[in-house]
Amino acid sequence: MIYFLQPVNGGPVKIGRSIDVDTRRAQLEAHYGQPLAILATLPGDAPEEAEMHARFSHLRLGRTEQFRPTAELMAFIGRPLLVGPNPDSVEVMPNTSGLKSILALKGTEEYKLWLDELANLNGAPVTITVDRALREL
Repeated sequence: MIYFLQPVNGGPVKIGRSIDVDTRRAQLEAHYGQPLAILATLPGDAPEEAEMHARFSHLRLGRTEQFRPTAELMAFIGRPLLVGPNPDSVEVMPNTSGLKSILALKGTEEYKLWLDELANLNGAPVTITVDRALREL
């Protein structure tokens, strides 16, 4: 599965691939130290990911898998919700965790669906919802 992720407060769009996009998002949120929104997913593997990277290579930030959120990219994704006022000023998300291995929430599909619904009700990503709940314990 090809995914397009972006920090919820705006910033670069990460184009990558994963079998489990939700788990990958959680890993990247820990890696970058900020909540990320899944803008879109498309079916595909390595060749399709490479095709997306090539298609938007003129927007690529250095050697990363992060791209400037221009109108062109956001129109392709179909989600112009998190575009900053000046996509040219967007910088690469740094790895703030310093961690190489990431722990992810695991559970039954029913639990994951419940958690997603709870996050939607809160209007925040799952990681933020869980963090808020843990702080209230």
